[in-house]
Amino acid sequence: GRAVPRRRHNDYDIENLQTDLVVKVESIYGTGTTNYKSWYCFPADSAYGYTDSLVYRVGEKLEQGDTLWGCTAIAVLTKVNMAPVIISVAPATANEGEEYTYTVIATDNDILTYSLNNSPEGMEINRNVISWRPGGYSSVSGEITLTVSDGFLSDTENFSIAILPADISLNELQAGTYKCDSKNIELDYHIATGSPTEYQLIYDDNAQAAGFINMGYVSRGSQDSSGIITFTIPDSTVFGMFNAKLQMQNSSKESIEHPFTFTVNIPANYLRTKYDGNVVFIDNSSGQFTSYQWYENSSMISDATKQFYYNANGLNGSYYAQVATTSGEALQTCPLIIDNDMLKSGPGILIYPNPVKQGNDCILNITDISSHELKKATATIYNQGGNEVYKTLLTGNQNMLSINQREGIYLVLVTTTGGIKLTYSLVVIK
Repeated sequence: GRAVPRRRHNDYDIENLQTDLVVKVESIYGTGTTNYKSWYCFPADSAYGYTDSLVYRVGEKLEQGDTLWGCTAIAVLTKVNMAPVIISVAPATANEGEEYTYTVIATDNDILTYSLNNSPEGMEINRNVISWRPGGYSSVSGEITLTVSDGFLSDTENFSIAILPADISLNELQAGTYKCDSKNIELDYHIATGSPTEYQLIYDDNAQAAGFINMGYVSRGSQDSSGIITFTIPDSTVFGMFNAKLQMQNSSKESIEHPFTFTVNIPANYLRTKYDGNVVFIDNSSGQFTSYQWYENSSMISDATKQFYYNANGLNGSYYAQVATTSGEALQTCPLIIDNDMLKSGPGILIYPNPVKQGNDCILNITDISSHELKKATATIYNQGGNEVYKTLLTGNQNMLSINQREGIYLVLVTTTGGIKLTYSLVVIK
């Protein structure tokens, strides 16, 4: 606040003092301070509305150097509050993903407080400094109201900020993952900069020859900085390694084309069994495969590096092979579930679907056993460590099993009242 005169009396109009006139304060009726010439301050603890007075006179400087003083006069002064005035201007633009800062400047001798209304998400004000790191999914902040107050009076500034979009870039893409239980490829991506809203897939000539068709821009459907793009393997595609590019854009920016490689595994129908389930082999009638490594229940089998794998005790479990091709590609077959008991004649069991997804149900079908024999029969599931994880009474030849176990290979044991025991391998996937 500042002091203003409420009333003045003198031989001269103080508002229109000439350069040859001088003012001298002779006395103060109060506790304020002055230099007896150009300024007066109220007591520091005085409130607005406090009144004080002083005695002064105006003099005229004469040519000979003397001063001719007029009569004394009394000035009555009242302490009044003046509203703060914002003299700064908010920057009108901000770069997406970069720090925006606005230091507010306001004129006032009082202690001031600063506040915001209708500010966008993430905008903060600390004393007189506004900070914000804008995202890119809107082009403007909306109108923001800044209020500066001394506790009694205030000033406001309304402003909006245009967001300048950043260039779109992605982290290096990893190879697309093929899921053997479906006809899809999953591609993980992570956005490094920018805010893309759409993406497209561009296949190279080899992939297009295998049946893949370029996908034009479609919506991402998310504002997350990462995600998974799923695309389908055409029915005409056999297997192999293929190259493609991922590109993203929004209304004002477009990324470069980001390359990635994906693999279509060899279907499980390339695997066959012989000799009552003691041998599994891969069909290489095309002559495409040059080397092999066999796996049983996801574990590598030592010295199993031929086109076939033989186990004199019979095969029970999930089997697949990693192969090399004549073109230098490293591929893998989808797994084949083999139950040696089911390959032989006599009573048996069948589970479908198999593999089964975690949390889903599957059907346990028992053949060549009478319903009388199945009364009070049980089905028990064991994990690879031999621990019992599930047990239920059977209701007949066809039964529903609820599978809540973790991903892995399990052994299902059916035991009848007459002592017949049947086993079957069950594969649980996510």
